[in-house]
Amino acid sequence: MRTQKQISRDRERERERERERERERERCEGSQNNKGRRRATARAF
Repeated sequence: MRTQKQISRDRERERERERERERERERCEGSQNNKGRRRATARAF
């Protein structure tokens, strides 16, 4: 059995990995279709 501390630590690590992936996606998309995204965000707000 794993302790609660280990489980929470694993969850934290997972969250960090997800954040990194999101950041990478942001960087890639931003360089490719900046204009399209700007239009989309303007529509959203």
